[in-house]
Amino acid sequence: MNGEVVGILEFYSARAEEPEAHVLEGLDSISAQLGMFVVRELAELTARRAGALQQAMFHSAAHALTAVDSQGIYLTFNPAEPGATITSYI
Repeated sequence: MNGEVVGILEFYSARAEEPEAHVLEGLDSISAQLGMFVVRELAELTARRAGALQQAMFHSAAHALTAVDSQGIYLTFNPAEPGATITSYI
């Protein structure tokens, strides 16, 4: 978060009074935790969207695409156009 505002908490009362120190300390802790939660959720959402975009691009490509691990084992391939050929690059 680094001082970035990711949300605002508002509290209302029927009458104006000075906030108590221990209440402010508790709210400070709660707001910090809520802020970290929001930042994590936004990061996860961004990662899911990026993964979905990558999958969509991979599976809609007209050319044959494969994913191979360091031992040469095929992990996945896309449903390329009929007649597409796979060219190896070393």
